[in-house]
Amino acid sequence: MWHFRLFVTFLVLIVLTSLASSERAYGKSPFSVKRDSDGIWFYEDEDPICFYQVIHKATANGTHRRANYIHPLLDLDGNIITEDFPEDHLHHRGIFWAWHQVRVNGENIGDNWECKEFNWHVVDPLVTRRTKSVDLLVNVTWSSSLLLDDDKNPAPIIHEQTRIRLHTTRSMYRVLDFEIQLQAIQPNVSIGGSEDDKGYGGFSPRLRMPVDPVFTGPSGNVEPQRTAVAAGQWIDIVGQFGPDDQTSGVTIITHPDNPGYPEPWILRKSGSMQNAMFPGRHAVPLGKGDEGFTLRYRLVTHRGSTNTALLNRLARQFAK
Repeated sequence: MWHFRLFVTFLVLIVLTSLASSERAYGKSPFSVKRDSDGIWFYEDEDPICFYQVIHKATANGTHRRANYIHPLLDLDGNIITEDFPEDHLHHRGIFWAWHQVRVNGENIGDNWECKEFNWHVVDPLVTRRTKSVDLLVNVTWSSSLLLDDDKNPAPIIHEQTRIRLHTTRSMYRVLDFEIQLQAIQPNVSIGGSEDDKGYGGFSPRLRMPVDPVFTGPSGNVEPQRTAVAAGQWIDIVGQFGPDDQTSGVTIITHPDNPGYPEPWILRKSGSMQNAMFPGRHAVPLGKGDEGFTLRYRLVTHRGSTNTALLNRLARQFAK
């Protein structure tokens, strides 16, 4: 009965207007938001930090239609460090989380990764501003034109609830936290990465990569390979992300409670995304309600080269 009521709730949410948005504030906050017809901008002391894409966006030809991701993301010096619709992979999109395999009863229903025959319906984004952080909470219904309901409309497949938290900027770094909860709506749902030996899928920043980037993990230098590498809880990518010669970096930190932790990493020096791989090439069942997945990631943008002590501390704090 509880699952039935939850399913009915999702159907009711779908009819709400996507850009309808609520906002709460607790104390004086340095953060502000501005909404436009596509999504929500986040600012700290009037400096832009990032944009969340609410409404579906596509190429000029109408292909690779997608929503529910962060782009642009700016670093501490105001440089845009993510890419959207890059020519080498038009389906890549800023900070995103996606999978090639979204299966119902064993059949793949569209392609969530490549933005083929797939929909993300973002419902009633809630912004909560606090003195030291700002949260964005979204409910997202996944559907596909390859699975229709009795009225010939795309049937809901998965319910996603994601919380993105932006922390106040420090002198040398800024932290963004992601908590992504996925629950099946249809029976016999499973998700998986690419079906080749790379198995990529999951949380994936598509960055504007510097020339000759340096990859570092908790144990030292990491060399990207064609397939996944084991590198530990975090990966730091350092280079010249801006137009000048200043060194800066982006760190991806995974949470110890993630299924599959410590996740293997798909890493690329150019022309692709960076990926904390989960679950890999073999699709895994996604349950309803409490039997779904919760995936947590921390993204750090920082000035200077890799500071292992700082990143280990931020990883420990994230794990609490």
